[in-house]
Parts: sequence; structure tokens; C-alpha cells
Amino acid sequence: VGREIDHETRIQRIDYNATDYHIDDSSRLSACRLPANGTPFVHWLDVDGIHESKVIAAIGQQFQLHPLLLEDVVNTEQKPKVDFYETTQPSAPSVAFVTLKMLHHDTGKGEIDAEHVSFVLGQHFLISFQEERTGDIFAPVLERIKASSGKTRRNGPDYLLYALMDLLVDHYFVVLERIGDKMDELEEHLVGGQAGQLTLNTLYLMKR
Repeated sequence: VGREIDHETRIQRIDYNATDYHIDDSSRLSACRLPANGTPFVHWLDVDGIHESKVIAAIGQQFQLHPLLLEDVVNTEQKPKVDFYETTQPSAPSVAFVTLKMLHHDTGKGEIDAEHVSFVLGQHFLISFQEERTGDIFAPVLERIKASSGKTRRNGPDYLLYALMDLLVDHYFVVLERIGDKMDELEEHLVGGQAGQLTLNTLYLMKR
């Protein structure tokens, strides 16, 4: 497994199947190990924080991930994409890589904040990487696993990937709804002849 590294990145390992689950939220890198073939569990490694290169490198080594994949994980300017990578172990199956953005509406600044999110889907595991934030964007899916509600516990890591991506896409509509509400408010000001410099500044920010 290798020696532990001092780090601030939050790491959770969630192992589950239809009848049981276990959560290791110690953030220990020793928990970031490749599951054995034939394991009866789905292994979800949720990594909250991508700015400590030594941590990302250690996870990559444990899961035999290609260096180019790891570069995409930490590149916050990477555009959304789906790709397939061979592992560093020739006998091991390839993995699917997905990266996209989680959108947050900053009501104070009136801006859209995009969070870089990546997934690595393997035969028995899923790794999720998210930029460090105050709240865990995947908490609703974790709660469903704990409660054994929905289909997640009865399916494999591919369904977990679908559930997490579905959560991100659903949030796009939340952001769009808030933008629509703000546009309606600005329209009322314009029609009513109440458009001052603040309204014009807000319009400029929304166009950006």
C-alpha cells in the first residue's frame, strides 16, 4: 500500500452491495486500494480536493491509472469529455474516464461558478474527483446508499456513475431556473423605466 502522506484532501471509501455497506471516511491513503477481482462489493472512492498532486499521484498508483488520465483530473480548464484509458498494468482492463462541470449560482456575485468534476469507472469501482468545496455535491447519492433507497445498492459502479452524473445535470436546471427568475426581475425594471446603472451592470454580468 505504501506509506501514508500528510494531506488535507478529504477521501471517503464507500463499499456497498444490495445487503450491506461500509464507509471509511478517515481520508487515509491506505484505504485507496484497488479492489480484488471477484469482490462482492461496489467500491466508490470519493475524493474531495484535486490540488495536492502527491495525493492524486498516490491514488493513481494504487489504481494503476494512466498519467494522461491523472493530468485531466487536475486540469480544471479541461472541457467535458468521455475517454478510455489503458491502465499501467497491461493485464488489467481499461477504464472509462468522464469529466464535466458542476454549476453553482453565486447569488452574491450574480455569477455562475463551474466546479471541475471527474470520474474513473473500472470493473468493480468508481472514483469521483471534485474540487474542494464547503459542501459535498454527491451527498444525496450517499444518503440513498445509506438508506438502501432507489436502485443504486442493487446495481454496479456503472449505475453509480449514472446516478452521480444525473445529479449534476439536474443541478443545471436549478441554475437555469434562478437565471430565469433574475431575467424576469430585470425585465420588470426595464419595462417599468426603473433600469439604473445597477440593472445595466447586472445585465452585463449575465451576458458574460
